[in-house]
This record gives sequence, C-alpha cells and structure tokens, in this order.
Amino acid sequence: MTITVPGGPAAVDRARTALHGLVPGHVATTPADDDTGGRYLLGDLRTGALTVLAVSFLIGTTSAGITGASAVLDRRREYAMLRLAGTPLGVLDRARRQETLVPLAVMGGGSLLAGLFFASPFAVGAGTGGLVTLAAFLVLGFGGILAAGALSRPLLRAVTTDPAPRPD
Repeated sequence: MTITVPGGPAAVDRARTALHGLVPGHVATTPADDDTGGRYLLGDLRTGALTVLAVSFLIGTTSAGITGASAVLDRRREYAMLRLAGTPLGVLDRARRQETLVPLAVMGGGSLLAGLFFASPFAVGAGTGGLVTLAAFLVLGFGGILAAGALSRPLLRAVTTDPAPRPD
C-alpha cells in the first residue's frame, strides 16, 4: 500500500509512528529507505573496483621497473657491443622502452577495457564525480608505469658507458 503524506519529513515520521505495528513483521518505509541497500551496495562495488585498480597499477608499476632493469642487466654485453659498434644510446633506449612497455600496455589495456566493459552496468549512476575519480586513477596508474619503465634508462647508460666487453 502506498500513502502520500504532505507536510515534509516531520509528517512522514509521525505517519511511520502511527503505522508501526499495524501489520506484524512489516515496517512502513519510504522509497528513499528502500533505495538505501542498493546505494550501499553500489558504493561498496565502486570502492572494491578502485581498490583492485590501485593494486593492479601498483603491481604493473613494480613489474615495469623490474622488467626494465632485468632486461638491461641480462643484455648488458649485447648493449655494450651495440654501443661499441656505433648504435646511438637513444635507439637502445627506445628498444628497451618498447620491449618493456608494449607488452604491459597491451595486456594492461586489454584488461582495463574488459573490466570497464563488464563494470559498465554498475557505473550508470556514477556521475561525473565517479568518472573524474576513474580518470585520475588511470592517469596516475599509467604515469607510474611509465615512470618505473624510465628508471632503467640510467642503468642502460651506465652499462653502455664503458663499451669494453667484460668476461661475464
């Protein structure tokens, strides 16, 4: 049964009090009361999604840093020989960046697009605040990954500074 109560929140509270106990096991509610559970659920889903996104970007950032450094250290002899042969440091650095970041961008970008696709039914009521938060997370996450990938550039420079091959 639906009842319209004029007079504002105080009148609604008086009507609830008057209706309490008329039907055992049922409580008088307003549409806002009925929506509360859904709002909490969507809020929790958004919090969970942003937490997973933040942790994923932290893992991606760590992975980009470790992969970049290990690639330089694993190929230090080849890099030194290429540098001795006259290959500019910029070419070696571009190859190092592409080797590290392209697979990460393909896998991370594909995962992100799949996540956005499957989460789109829940994002309908997010509004502009939710979109701004998501965009900020994406910019910070991808910026962190690019920064971690760039951290192995000084290592590449150090490895190729002395181009004399060492017996490793």
